[in-house]
Amino acid sequence: MQGNDNTPAERVVQEIKNLGGKAVANYDSVEHGEKIIKAAIDNFGRVDIVINNGANTASYSLCPPHVSQPASCAMCRSPR
Repeated sequence: MQGNDNTPAERVVQEIKNLGGKAVANYDSVEHGEKIIKAAIDNFGRVDIVINNGANTASYSLCPPHVSQPASCAMCRSPR
């Protein structure tokens, strides 16, 4: 999470912990990915998968760039 308000991330961490899970919030920029990975390893011992969801918004098109008619693309018509 970037920005100055850490409260939303801390709320999510607490909710996960309240349900018996493990969680930590990390406030490093993606420009310092090694710090994010280090935080995960320090807290969980390993990293199994990394998912970049920085551009994951409702308006983000999944349509391949070569498709000139998004209405004809099955990915663009599927619900998100």
